[in-house]
Amino acid sequence: MRNKINKKILREQIVLTENDIDTLTQILLMPTNDSDVIYARCYYPHHAILIISKGKISYIDLCFHCFSLSTSEDLKLIEGYDEPKWEALLSFYKKLGFKYQMP
Repeated sequence: MRNKINKKILREQIVLTENDIDTLTQILLMPTNDSDVIYARCYYPHHAILIISKGKISYIDLCFHCFSLSTSEDLKLIEGYDEPKWEALLSFYKKLGFKYQMP
């Protein structure tokens, strides 16, 4: 199922409003202090950001437990986030009402 979303594995999903997209974009564009990037590695991602544009799906898989991430090939330059960005993302997900596997 290349370039398709496997909806069978989704526990929760939210389609973002325009305002939510703006908020998420601001978080993702926050500068990251590369020397403070957090790398643990339990890496059990339970959350993702899916970007669907012109029939193409890009993703950022997030693990809020060890603060690791992986991305689709087109986003591979994203190597990690520092603590302020992780905190902002976690707060954003909680504000949206996600409950599954939230720390």
